[in-house]
Amino acid sequence: MQVKPSSQPVVLSIPICHYDDTESAKASRRQLKEAIYKVLFDMNVPAVCAINQATLALYAARRTSGIVVNIGFQVTSIVPILNGKVIRKVGVEVMGLGALKLTGFLRELLQQNNINFDSLYTVRTVKEV
Repeated sequence: MQVKPSSQPVVLSIPICHYDDTESAKASRRQLKEAIYKVLFDMNVPAVCAINQATLALYAARRTSGIVVNIGFQVTSIVPILNGKVIRKVGVEVMGLGALKLTGFLRELLQQNNINFDSLYTVRTVKEV
């Protein structure tokens, strides 16, 4: 894109993955953010805004409140958001069930109906169409 880092502010998207509220988890997230900020400011970035991916997805849909379901490769997260803030008290759910397991489950269902595919890639393509 040939954009100089010093000429543009950066919006940093942060995934919601392990949202436990223990002090060590909070400290770990804080330390990660500070390290990323340091690297970006060392590159002379004028400003950084860190926001979680679920909130960005909601904003992209022109909403500030809702429930965001993000199905990733290995993990699915369900994030309740009210007025742009993640509602941790209600509960952010992170499950170890992602697209890979869903594809495997679909393959099993197809095999039960005597529909067999040699590769998971083909099953994934069928799932995504």
